[in-house]
Amino acid sequence: MLYKDVAAHALAVPSTITTDAVNSQIKHGLSMYIALKHSHMLLVAISVLLFFTRYISSEVGAQFVKAKFFKIAPHIVDTLLLATGIALIFTVGYSLWPINWLTVKIALVVAYIIAGTVAMKGAGKGKRRVAALVALICIMGILHLALSKSF
Repeated sequence: MLYKDVAAHALAVPSTITTDAVNSQIKHGLSMYIALKHSHMLLVAISVLLFFTRYISSEVGAQFVKAKFFKIAPHIVDTLLLATGIALIFTVGYSLWPINWLTVKIALVVAYIIAGTVAMKGAGKGKRRVAALVALICIMGILHLALSKSF
C-alpha cells in the first residue's frame, strides 16, 4: 500500500485526495484558528480599554466620553468580539456541556456585561463603583480561564 493510500484510508477519504491536499487543509484550518485567536485577543484588549476609559472618564466628568465614537465603538467591538468567540468555539469544536472552563468563562462574560452596564448607567456613584469592581473581577476571572483553561 502506498503512503498516500494509507493516509487516505486513515482519514476516511478517497484515495484520489493526496496527502498534499490534506496537509493544505490542515494548514488552512490552523491559520484560520490563529487569525481568529489573535483577532479575539486584540478585541478583548480594545473592549476592556474602551470600558475603563469610558467608566473613568465619566466618573471624573470628562466631556470627550460623550462623543459619538464612544457611544458606537464599544458596540461594534463587542459584537466582533462575540463573533470571533463563537467562531473559535466552532473552529476548535469545544463543548459547553458538561460544565467546563469555557462554560464558566461565558457565564463570567454575561456577568461582566451586566456589571458593565450598571457601572456605566447605574444610579448612584457607590453602586457604579461596586459594579465597576465586579466587572474588573469578572475580567480577571475570564483572563485566568482563557490562559489556564482550567476550572
